[in-house]
Amino acid sequence: GLGDSSLCATYCLKEDRQALRHMTLVAQLKVPTGKFENLNPDTLGTDAMGSGSYDPGLGIILTKRTKPFIIHADASVSQPLKVDVDNIPTKYGTYLNGDIGIECFIYKGLNLLFEANGFYQGKTELNGNKIDDSNSEYLMLSPGIGWSNDAVQTLSAYQRIVSGKNTDASTAMVLTLVYTF
Repeated sequence: GLGDSSLCATYCLKEDRQALRHMTLVAQLKVPTGKFENLNPDTLGTDAMGSGSYDPGLGIILTKRTKPFIIHADASVSQPLKVDVDNIPTKYGTYLNGDIGIECFIYKGLNLLFEANGFYQGKTELNGNKIDDSNSEYLMLSPGIGWSNDAVQTLSAYQRIVSGKNTDASTAMVLTLVYTF
């Protein structure tokens, strides 16, 4: 099914400097487009495709190029808004997300990528009461291969959560296509 969607707006604060190539601010909003209510109890929540909450957030992206490598680091914080889930007032915890990645450009836009992603989310409140042990965290590693030019970026990556708490132990193949205009 369709999961939650994200809208992002970016603004490049600093570009083409020796010590730091790019510094970009990000404003983001997660929109609840995935299924989050009336879940089938026999599936243990695996039919959930979203949280039901709007999650506004802010972040920063830092990029440095040292040929043939590009190093990326980013961090963001998001604050989910209150939502009723199956008629229960619910407030999910604030979450922090951080990434560090390195790309090695091989030939005419072809590149190899390795990324590590860390995530932490605080406790959930139901009916105004914090639920013990409802916080979650994980570390995900992603090697991949891509191709890019000034307008198009493509990536195919293998993602694996290697450690975590209150999170799915997932493995996935990811395909992305970004068009810059």
